[in-house]
Amino acid sequence: MLNGVGKVRTMVYSGGSDYNDAGPNLVVLSLRKEDRVWVAHFRGQGYNEYGHLTTFSGFLI
Repeated sequence: MLNGVGKVRTMVYSGGSDYNDAGPNLVVLSLRKEDRVWVAHFRGQGYNEYGHLTTFSGFLI
């Protein structure tokens, strides 16, 4: 999310495996000083079998 607006979505299908699968993604954003960026999971708008496991990394390019 960037200032309350979704910028990227991801999806993963486990195919019945016993392992945790990942649905990685990447987004490059041009940010201003006051911008706010965060990761969000929208309840009822996705399937999340094993809990809310998310990661976020950010760096200055």
